[in-house]
This record gives sequence, C-alpha cells and structure tokens, in this order.
Amino acid sequence: MDFHECLPCGEDIEPSLRIGIDSVQFIINALFSRLTLHNLIGFTFMQIDDVISQAQTTRATLGSQRALFGDVQGKVKQLGDKFPIIRGLIGTILNPFLLLSVLLLTNFPLILSLILTGSIKRKRSRDTLILSAVIA
Repeated sequence: MDFHECLPCGEDIEPSLRIGIDSVQFIINALFSRLTLHNLIGFTFMQIDDVISQAQTTRATLGSQRALFGDVQGKVKQLGDKFPIIRGLIGTILNPFLLLSVLLLTNFPLILSLILTGSIKRKRSRDTLILSAVIA
C-alpha cells in the first residue's frame, strides 16, 4: 500500500487541520490567561503579606509607645501625689504632650520656680514661656 493511498485528498485534510490549529490556539490562549491570573493572584498575596507585616510592626510599635506613656503617666501621678502644687500646675496645662515636652526638653526646676514664685503673672506670658522652652 502506498502512502498517498492512505491519506485522503488534500481538500479533506485542510478543514480538519484548520480546526486543529484553532483548538490549539484556543488552548494556548486559555493557558496564557490562566498563567496571567495565577501571577496576579500571587502578586496580590505578596501585597497582602506586606500589609499584614506593616500592621504587625505598627501594632508592636504602638504597644511599646503605650507602655512608655503608661510609665510616664505613672511618674507624673507620683509627682503630683508628692507635690500638690505640681498637680495643680499639671491640671492647668491642657495638652499632656506639651507637659511631657516641657519636662523632657527644658530646665523644669527653673520654669517651676518662676511659676510658683509669681514671677509670671499673666497666663499669656506663662504660655509664651512654656512654648519658647519647648521650641528651644
């Protein structure tokens, strides 16, 4: 039997080849779409992991800041309990962070002595002194 006798004529093969090529192209396009979607999902998971990592870091930082402010609050309370005049002074300052800044960044005994001796009569002058001490 000859090879040409086994094959149908060329006109009969062309439509089946065209259908085969179309189906292969469809499969390739479907696989490419699936690969693209898979990569997109993987990238999304990486972004989610980054956000979770940032959230965990932020939580740890906020926890340590909370502990620090708790310690500062305890020390300020002890100071207020020992010296009632300072407790009154603390009550007049509206912003506790301003008080913390004044305590940490300035010469606290000098400002306290000026306020307690009445050297600063007006509230505006006292506020200006505290603000300038914070800026310094």
